[in-house]
Amino acid sequence: MSALALVRWVVAGCAVLKVWELVAIGRALQQPGILRSPRFDWLVVPGELTLLVLGAVVTLAAGALAMRRLERPPAAVVFVAFTYLMAADQQFYANHLYLLTLMAGILAVGPRVSQPLMLKSLVSIMYGFAAAAFLAVALWLPRFRRDAVILGFAMHGGMLVLLDAPFGIAIFAALSLSMYPLFFDRFARPGRGQAAEAGAGRPTTSTARSPAAGSTIRTDKAVP
Repeated sequence: MSALALVRWVVAGCAVLKVWELVAIGRALQQPGILRSPRFDWLVVPGELTLLVLGAVVTLAAGALAMRRLERPPAAVVFVAFTYLMAADQQFYANHLYLLTLMAGILAVGPRVSQPLMLKSLVSIMYGFAAAAFLAVALWLPRFRRDAVILGFAMHGGMLVLLDAPFGIAIFAALSLSMYPLFFDRFARPGRGQAAEAGAGRPTTSTARSPAAGSTIRTDKAVP
């Protein structure tokens, strides 16, 4: 499984878990006496039926995203659905949901060749705002990358143990850690040994001059 495929799987799984939590939150908001905090007066706040439909649609889209069926449209559905919910009522907002929405947006509209770079930049910016400057920088530096991964796992594990709201923290950790393998890409320049191995068996052309006739003779031989 490629690093980008892992991100798609994690985004899809977290989307399914999160959307049904939002459905439960939205149903609770329908109860009398519960404070509602709509962001925009003109935006329709979803009712119970709308929430259930959104839950089903996001679940189907997440499944298609995980199975890589029309990758961009399913990611766009996840992005639009969560953006709508966060815009409809502030009670739906959460930092991990914001991160999930941004990752789905990158998978939906980001050029395929640029998606790894955009996701790596996203996790670095996130750590920068979270005062984890070492992680934000060290993940880009091969010398410190493994140390940064160990520190990142320890940090997210500690948050999961020590802080409240373990569900949201678990989603935040899964999303963040899923982007780490992107820094261990396979596009590094091959070393001398790899280059020599890649060139083995390829025919090479050499030229020799005939001393008698003064003509050039072309010979081909394969490198063993």
